[in-house]
Amino acid sequence: MPALSTASLTLTVEEAARALGISRTLAYEAARSGALPCVRIGRRLLVPRTGLDRLLGRPDSGVPPSDEVRPEQHLRLDAPSST
Repeated sequence: MPALSTASLTLTVEEAARALGISRTLAYEAARSGALPCVRIGRRLLVPRTGLDRLLGRPDSGVPPSDEVRPEQHLRLDAPSST
């Protein structure tokens, strides 16, 4: 059985917010809307590192970026303008 690396496989929403350079509130809104990939384990809401890498399109993550996931679209949480 291969040994697990010492790096955590998941981040808390707060840790993901810091990594993304966004506020905690915006990170929770993104998680609620589905823009930030999350899993719920019990009462904890966790962000898988692979999901975060995929969201960011990191080529070194071993996970190819998805054509259907575009962070600039999904993380835009401002209210639509009423014109």
